[in-house]
Amino acid sequence: MRRRTFDALVSATGLLLAAVLLIAGGLLTWGHVFVSNQVHNQLVAQKIVFPTTTNPEFKALPKADAAAMAPYAGQTMTTGAQAQAYADHFIAVHLQGIGGGKTYSQLSAEAMAQPTNTARPERSPPCSRAPRCGPCCWRPTALGPSARSR
Repeated sequence: MRRRTFDALVSATGLLLAAVLLIAGGLLTWGHVFVSNQVHNQLVAQKIVFPTTTNPEFKALPKADAAAMAPYAGQTMTTGAQAQAYADHFIAVHLQGIGGGKTYSQLSAEAMAQPTNTARPERSPPCSRAPRCGPCCWRPTALGPSARSR
């Protein structure tokens, strides 16, 4: 193969690769913007607002969870990062407190398996944060749903 032919092949391959990478970069950027807009629009429609740092629900969070939630305190949820923080450090903590360690899926399956059961049994086991429970630890008792577990 002559040097001139080799140079032409390498140059053509380089130009083709550059074109493919530019197209791929454009498509990936478009995909990112599309997904970000969809997440934003869906979250804004839900009108979820993070609790403020003075809110009792916020104060009841463990320190690590409160620290993760603090940057978003009082804000409306609009991003995936905010949604993840809310799910991992707010919903999960409260679900742990009221669900006795069961996941939302497990609790939902139990409730759906008994559609006519209107009894509200006490949570078992007791909340692991019992000495410093927050609003997540309200549970129904014989006294009614407003009795606080301690």
